[in-house]
This record gives sequence, structure tokens and C-alpha cells, in this order.
Amino acid sequence: MKKNIFAVTGAFIFLFAAGCDQGSFSKEPIPGAAEYLGNDHWNKGNAEYQVYHLSDLPWYGKPRKSDGNIMLAVKEPWNSKHNVKGNADTMDSTVLKFSIFKQFMTGTYPYSFKADFFFHVKTGEVIKYTMGSQDGCGNNFLRYDKEGKNGHFVWHSYWDNHGLIDIKKPVTEFDTFMDALPMYLRFRLKENSYTAKAVQPIIANRPIDIKQPKPHIADQTDAVKRGVPHIVEIKVTNTPGEVDGKKVIKSEVVHGDKTDVFVFEEAFPHTMVAWHGAANWKLRLSKFFPYWKPENRGKEAGYLLK
Repeated sequence: MKKNIFAVTGAFIFLFAAGCDQGSFSKEPIPGAAEYLGNDHWNKGNAEYQVYHLSDLPWYGKPRKSDGNIMLAVKEPWNSKHNVKGNADTMDSTVLKFSIFKQFMTGTYPYSFKADFFFHVKTGEVIKYTMGSQDGCGNNFLRYDKEGKNGHFVWHSYWDNHGLIDIKKPVTEFDTFMDALPMYLRFRLKENSYTAKAVQPIIANRPIDIKQPKPHIADQTDAVKRGVPHIVEIKVTNTPGEVDGKKVIKSEVVHGDKTDVFVFEEAFPHTMVAWHGAANWKLRLSKFFPYWKPENRGKEAGYLLK
């Protein structure tokens, strides 16, 4: 059971989760989310493991690039009482965990960001989001939890004046996170166009205030007053196309005076092949592998066991 909890109890997990609420819902499910997240593809214990080339990332006045950037998605058991990953004894539902690893050099020292999103399998809502950043100065950590009708944001930082920021926002004010778009957009690829409200980008090495870029750092004493994090309205248009001989769907996301374009494979599970925005992501390696095989933990990405 320790080797492959989904292989041993997969049917039980699926049927049991179907009857679990994880508490009362405070808003309508995201269109297409239940269909996408309930697809049997995610019930086989396989993880989506995608490696990307990142380029043109503006940092310290120069465009940065790297090949060590990963996006990973896998269905996992969940303990909603403590809002953590469960096991066969403690789970009462399941989530889709979506992770983003972003790493690059600045010329002086490396930056590393890790973000984990946990999507409710019935609603597509992010019920938990954690983000950690490490660089030559220090460590920072963000934790978001859905707590009833509120979303609870807590930042821990080594920076002066915002070592701890604690904010609650009604979850009815937003549909998702800008940072979660590489997964959220997949739920709604069948729609020609739509609008949604998203929490501003918060994968960063300190709390960023996108409405006041100078100064752009959220201060403990006024972050609540200014409404950090901000809610951004996005307008999404989906257009079929072709890239390198593959059928794709391009999701154009307009937010304020900026536009990001995400490119997804037309075939399920709609792997992201590119993301053009402030920086550019291009798919280098795509794998689906048995997530629960301990033998894979020490393997290079190109040699994962099937």
C-alpha cells in the first residue's frame, strides 16, 4: 500500500470522494472543472511531469533564462480536516495537486520558487496554495487556505516591515489565481471566451503590490488597507490552432494593459506547450509516469520508470 495507494485503493478513493463535500461550497463550481478533474486519466496514479525552457525573464535589468523549470500535476488523497495530504486512514477526499518549479541564475546567485496548488476535484477551486522562495538573501513563504467563506493569506518574509502579513479575503471575490492559470485555463478550453477574477501574481521573493509598483513592496502596516493581494479581472479568448504539426488551443489572457498567451495541446489532458508573457516558457520534455514508484525519485527526468 505504501508503494501505490492509488493502485490498491483507487476505486475506493474515487467512490468515497464522490460523496465528500469538504464543507459547504461558498460559490458556484468553475465551468468544466468537475469534468476535467473527474476524468479517469487522473485516477491511474500517473503524474504529469513537464520540463520547460524559460527565457526573457526580466530580473536585475537583464533577461534571464534556464532549462530547469518544471510543472507537475497528480491526483492525491486529501485530509480536509487539516487541509493536508492524507493517507488510507485519514483521507476523506481527493485533490489535484499542481506544482510549478521555477529556477534561474542572476549572475550572482540562484533564485528558486516552488508553488503548490490544490484544486478541489468537484469545484476546481484552489483550497490551498503554498509558495516558497529561496535566493541569496533568504527564504520567504506564503500559505493560502480556504477557510469557510474566506481565503486566508499569510506571508512570512525576512524583509523589514513585512516579515508577517496576515490577510483574509472573501472567496466570492475571486475565481482563481493568476499563478494557477496554467491549470485553470484547461478547465475552460471549450468556451470561446469568458471573464473571470483572479488573485494577482504572488510567486515572488516578497509580497508584491502590483497596483503600486513604486514602491512595489507590500508593507505590513498598510497591506490590508491597500487590499493586497489585489483582484485582477481577466478576459480569456480560446482559439484553435496548430504548432509543430500538433493541434492546439491558444488561450489569450488580457489583464489590464498586458496580455499573456498560453498554448495547450488540443487532446486531453491539454498539456501546456508554451506560455508567452513577461517571460517565455517552451516545453522541452513531457512525461507521464507512475508517481508512487520510489525507484523514480533518484532518476533523471529522461529516465523515469514507466
